[in-house]
Amino acid sequence: MSDNRKYYYLKLKENNFDDDSIVLLESMQDGVLYSNILLKLYLKSLKHGGRLQLDEDIPYTAQMIATITRQQIGTVERALQIFLKLGLVEVLDSGTFYMSNIELLIGQSSTEAERKRAARLQNKALSAPRTSGGHLSDIRPPEIEIELEKELEKEKEIEMDKLKLSLQGYNYGNRYITWAIRNHGGYSAANALQFSQEQAAAYGWERYGDPEYVPHVLRYYSGGGLFAGLFGNQQIVTIAKSQLGNEGGQKFWSWWGFTQREEWCACFVSWCAEQAGLLQNGAVPRFSYCPDGVDWFQAQGKWQAAGSIPAAGSIIFFDWDHDGVSDHVGIVESCDGTTVYTVEGNFGDAVEENSYTVQSTSIMGYGIVGTK
Repeated sequence: MSDNRKYYYLKLKENNFDDDSIVLLESMQDGVLYSNILLKLYLKSLKHGGRLQLDEDIPYTAQMIATITRQQIGTVERALQIFLKLGLVEVLDSGTFYMSNIELLIGQSSTEAERKRAARLQNKALSAPRTSGGHLSDIRPPEIEIELEKELEKEKEIEMDKLKLSLQGYNYGNRYITWAIRNHGGYSAANALQFSQEQAAAYGWERYGDPEYVPHVLRYYSGGGLFAGLFGNQQIVTIAKSQLGNEGGQKFWSWWGFTQREEWCACFVSWCAEQAGLLQNGAVPRFSYCPDGVDWFQAQGKWQAAGSIPAAGSIIFFDWDHDGVSDHVGIVESCDGTTVYTVEGNFGDAVEENSYTVQSTSIMGYGIVGTK
């Protein structure tokens, strides 16, 4: 039985303990003990995005922290005061302790995901491996992934052709559908006009129906999935969430045009925007480099500063190392006023949901999504 439980881990750089705040901390009396408490708090906060909580409703108190770290309450209280002064911990408006810069340290995976990643690295053959039962395994080389993408595109084209035939049939009546399939194999703008002219002549009318009914309706269709773009910013969120669990991002960076793996968070955002019709109507740029996305939104006057409340569907940009250059990008799923919930590509090389405090110093700002 596969193990799909999710695990969280700390990603510590080799020079983590050379950071000024850690050096100052460990130079204090009982500093090494405080450093140990700090690491335990980081670990406890991982599954809640940096917030020290027992569950979604119960934040840890100093007494609870003393219990879980197996330290005296006085030691924990002194440690928390020091952490606050050094900027290692913040207190949210709700009173919950929040581990600063946790975004730089979070890693997450599942044993099943790790198994698949390891298998993909070992899989160098061009043919897909098979199980003992003769079925294709879930490990596919890039060539097969590309073929599947082509098949999906063909299916989308077929569905669009059916939609056009149905729309024109709605305007003309079912006789058009039968006539178009029998004589032309389906809808076309030319045969829609031909049918209108023939029917008008047969009945002695000046015109029959609207031969341009399909383009009249589809001008409200922006591209991507059927009726994408008709439902506001929520459409890009829905599309992004449909990709949760994708690992490796080949679907997104190959769509962009790369022939080998690239850091693909921006490719993911651009792909979702295209599927939602937001590239086509100029609401979101097509970008693969995060700073290019920032530049575009700022130049368009569609930039929202960090620390504010973003709308669902906004494009969230991050600056992990606080050097003024965006390192990562995702899509805002929702915001409750204190926490921003996101869907991000290339987070641990997968599409994942995450959350951050509105005041997180790693949030650089937001691109406002709206039609021109």
